[in-house]
Amino acid sequence: RGLDRRCDVVIEAYVRAASNYDNTLDTICSEIEAGMSTDVTRGGNAQDTVLTRSEFEYSEEGDRPMAMARLTYSVQYRTAINNATVAL
Repeated sequence: RGLDRRCDVVIEAYVRAASNYDNTLDTICSEIEAGMSTDVTRGGNAQDTVLTRSEFEYSEEGDRPMAMARLTYSVQYRTAINNATVAL
């Protein structure tokens, strides 16, 4: 027997630039998504990894605007019912 578990992993990316900050942030997010999708089992320790939320914020304040992206991934995994350190 085992327990189905879920862990949310939040990755934040920040860009501060005078121009093209939105394009730079898009590139960073694409690279994060590509990296996270290379092994959705997290080395065989999870059943799946799914991008569940993408949030973006922009601030035009100051001499260099700032952009922020927050990507939330849900990692689903299963452990032994009597030992949370044993992945099933």
